[in-house]
Amino acid sequence: MMKTSLLAACGLALLSAANGAQAREPRRLIDDGEWLRKPTGEEFATLYPSGARDRRKGGWAVLSCRAAASGRMEACQVAAEAPAGLGFGQAAVQMTQAYFRLAPQTKSGAAVEGGYVHIPVVFRGPSGEASPPPLTYAPGRPAMLVTPLSSAKTWRSGAFPCPTQAEPEARCLAHEIFWITAPGVDVSAPVLLAAGQTAGVSVLDCAVGDAGALKDCHVQGDVTDGGKAAILKLAATFTAPEEATDKTPATAGRIAAVFDWAAILAADKVLAPLDAAP
Repeated sequence: MMKTSLLAACGLALLSAANGAQAREPRRLIDDGEWLRKPTGEEFATLYPSGARDRRKGGWAVLSCRAAASGRMEACQVAAEAPAGLGFGQAAVQMTQAYFRLAPQTKSGAAVEGGYVHIPVVFRGPSGEASPPPLTYAPGRPAMLVTPLSSAKTWRSGAFPCPTQAEPEARCLAHEIFWITAPGVDVSAPVLLAAGQTAGVSVLDCAVGDAGALKDCHVQGDVTDGGKAAILKLAATFTAPEEATDKTPATAGRIAAVFDWAAILAADKVLAPLDAAP
């Protein structure tokens, strides 16, 4: 069986308390909106930050925007971006306000006007030449399935050491996964803020049970008692896929999911502010 500390090391490689202000009624988040328009490939290319493109750098930004009655995005704020300093956040704001349009009503029939939308924008270069860094602004990202290799395949490309007492030379592989369900900011932000941990990178290490539920969970890495309790509480809100992106069955190993505390809490200041009235 793999050591959980090794899973934590794999997760790390991939990659406070309230301020006393009394919170008003939270922003109304639109989670069932329908996009009428998104940027075309040509429009996307025209707003790719030139310096990043010249250096073949990929990146991402996540925004919080208010919807107008027309479906236009207004008052967009950058909650997080990476790499910093290359213009991905500002490019995402320009693109979103110029080209993204919501239907005037959500799928459930509510008016979108005045509601807020969280929009991740990922910039990739041609043919994958500019791969973006991991999206660390949300709990449990990035996430991977970690599987042990048989002794006959220990030197397979991409393998990394994962020794056990029984197999000190054991090696493992990491397979990218995308959650079927993950906690929204309205669920995760209060739990993580109340934990009191503000820095460090923790890794949630779990097996996958029935219907993608996480089981036998542990928390490794940089974690306080409060942080550990918060992560384990949120573990119940994740649902794993049946397979990793490379078709490896999720039951073939254990899942390692990253919690970058500083990145998550910084993003939540925009995505789920304490004083959240529009």
